[in-house]
Amino acid sequence: MYQLVMLAKTSSKQYAYCFSTEDSQAYLDFKHKLAKEIPAELFSYFTFHFFNGKTKTFKDIQKMDPYFRDVRQVMDYHDFLKELQGDIEFDAIDVASYLQRRYSFPSFVLQKTLYFVYAELLTEYGRPIFKAEFEAFDRGPVEHSVYHDNKHTDKLADNYDFMPKVAVLDDAQHIIDVINETAQKYGQYYQQHDAWNHEADNLTHRPGTPWSIAHAKGQNTLLSDDDILKYHALERL
Repeated sequence: MYQLVMLAKTSSKQYAYCFSTEDSQAYLDFKHKLAKEIPAELFSYFTFHFFNGKTKTFKDIQKMDPYFRDVRQVMDYHDFLKELQGDIEFDAIDVASYLQRRYSFPSFVLQKTLYFVYAELLTEYGRPIFKAEFEAFDRGPVEHSVYHDNKHTDKLADNYDFMPKVAVLDDAQHIIDVINETAQKYGQYYQQHDAWNHEADNLTHRPGTPWSIAHAKGQNTLLSDDDILKYHALERL
């Protein structure tokens, strides 16, 4: 029996796809298929493990080798790749986890700082550097996935994917510098001003800002990247 295990590990989970066959040619064909179909940037995020012996299923491998004991099996090859692509996408959870770990911001300040980090990078590069969707809550832009995970789960505390994901980006060190400079500048501002209770101190609530445009359309409306690109200057310090 020929078996090839594709194993992916992130800070919060580990999963694998196992290809098994008794046909050596089918095994070689599948290896060639991987080389053609998988984008080059994905290869660094999982490992290959080869087996040639008595094992017939992934459960047999788990019984034989404790290294795979807690690994979840993904039954479909394309589902494995789809899940992996979602996991390696640089997103708001990764950045919020980094900010929380380094600066210990309270929830309100974390959301404000995360928004300014996103907006500063967006306006500098003209495109999103990490995936985020900010909704127009009453007191400002809120990234919903971060809000949910910070309130109901431990995902922020358990996420250590920021550095591996940012390291593969072009201009990585500059992006890290912008994130830290923005966090220090706006994090300090919101910690020193009671913007929660005093709207005049809330930078995102100035007239004509991206938040004010979205909020006028209804609470929880998504802020658009186009509005951030056009009007972010109005909310800067």
